[in-house]
Amino acid sequence: MAAVPGSVLSAASAGSNSLLVDGCVPVRHAQDILDLIGHAVPAPTAAADPMVEGSLERRILVQLRVGEQHLDQLVVETGFPPTAVVQSVAVLIDRGLARRVGNRVSVSDS
Repeated sequence: MAAVPGSVLSAASAGSNSLLVDGCVPVRHAQDILDLIGHAVPAPTAAADPMVEGSLERRILVQLRVGEQHLDQLVVETGFPPTAVVQSVAVLIDRGLARRVGNRVSVSDS
């Protein structure tokens, strides 16, 4: 069993916070759920592209190598906030490593 922590000031969070106090696994981001169900996300290889600086950019490229992704799916898969994902996608596009078509992103052909 797992629970998402909530504000200690909100009565709506009392149940999940109580479960956490009792030893329930906390869910902080999507990777926590994937770990619980035994789904391993491939880690970036040691031979990562030198043009990719941040770990989020690397995680996005790993997801894009699986196939074209919707921006919302990248948020879920990486566990990062939407603004951080959009900024990192922009960096990858600027470096020619990814391309965007509408709300979908893929690895650049070039």
